[in-house]
Amino acid sequence: MTKTQVKIMQMLTANITGSFSLTDISRQLKLQYQAAHRAIKPLVKDRYIAADNKRYSLNYKMHHQELAYVESLRSKELLQKPRNSTLSLFIADTIKRIKEDNFILIVFGSTVTENKPRDTDILLIVDDIHKTETLEKQLGVIANMFILKFDIHVISHESVYDMLRDRGETNLINEVLDKHIITYGAETFYRLLAKGRPYKNAG
Repeated sequence: MTKTQVKIMQMLTANITGSFSLTDISRQLKLQYQAAHRAIKPLVKDRYIAADNKRYSLNYKMHHQELAYVESLRSKELLQKPRNSTLSLFIADTIKRIKEDNFILIVFGSTVTENKPRDTDILLIVDDIHKTETLEKQLGVIANMFILKFDIHVISHESVYDMLRDRGETNLINEVLDKHIITYGAETFYRLLAKGRPYKNAG
């Protein structure tokens, strides 16, 4: 991908449920209209992006490794900001201490969209509902080692699927889709999303 294409993919992964016109994309990314058009055409052809009535959205049904790479860039960008140095340490410590083979760690909510959030929302997704209570306690212990105020959520794959089925409802996962930074397990996250939230335009 070119740098322009990566910027477009970052915009769309940040707004998983959104759809945008070419004008929306060029304005938000401060690109010339023709440059945005040239960049998007191969992304549509290769099915990274779905096009419907001249509006573009993320095709989360495929290319999960590439989407995970784009998410890693977004995560790095957030955690490298000086104001997020404590959050970065918390994330690194959590990834080190959670002894699970298959988990997803997400920062979501106002921390993603605001410079001075009141608290930091953390979501841990694990593969077994029977692990959630123990891991929530463990994550709480880790959080208490830091000065930030954390709001911790731990859910299972099963709960993710349940919430994705209610795509019109206000729930945790539907909030996360458009206000998230995936710090670990992005490829697994997109596989859950593809399975639990079929996308009619993705092909």
